[in-house]
Amino acid sequence: MTVQIQGESLLNDGTAIVLYSVTVKMLEGEEFGAHEVAVFLLRVVLCAIVLGAVVGGCCVIWLQLSCRRLDDHSSFVQIAITLLCAYWSFILAEGLFGMSGVLTTVTASLVLADRMWPSIVSKESMNNSWHMFEFIGNNVIFFLAGSLSGQVMYYIDLRDYLHLLVLYLVCNAVRGIMLLLSMPVFKLLGKGLQPVSLADSAVMWWGGLR
Repeated sequence: MTVQIQGESLLNDGTAIVLYSVTVKMLEGEEFGAHEVAVFLLRVVLCAIVLGAVVGGCCVIWLQLSCRRLDDHSSFVQIAITLLCAYWSFILAEGLFGMSGVLTTVTASLVLADRMWPSIVSKESMNNSWHMFEFIGNNVIFFLAGSLSGQVMYYIDLRDYLHLLVLYLVCNAVRGIMLLLSMPVFKLLGKGLQPVSLADSAVMWWGGLR
């Protein structure tokens, strides 16, 4: 269930950023018809997945070449390679090709998570390092979000709070409906594994909302 929630969170963030990009471009005056939206999604989403798979595959090969279990520095080199993979995938996608950096990074990380472990010199060091990166990253992101949103708190009136409450309730309802509709899919994907129960779905429904 933990893996499902984490994977869903990553894909949700990537999808939300793509839709946000389309909305921002429309607000800036660009016109999007059905064809333009389809081309934009094809470039931003599908091409991002392909690029992420390529970057992840290259980094897997690099990790295999750096696997020297008798060398004390190999573990540090491999940690640096995984960190570079995250930066490269995002920067190449966003800065060079105009794709979704989040989806590219997620795809590259999935390739690494599936293929890299036989070549990792110290799994404990790798896990501990990435737990630290995750902790620092989350703190920086939420600190910046709070700092930026705090500037507009003085201009929010009661009506805005009511809109926010309605939006929160609607998001809860939509998320619950989508999880219920996805139950048959969970059962098909989970053959041979522990089935997703209604209790698990309830935790996923509540735990996935921030």
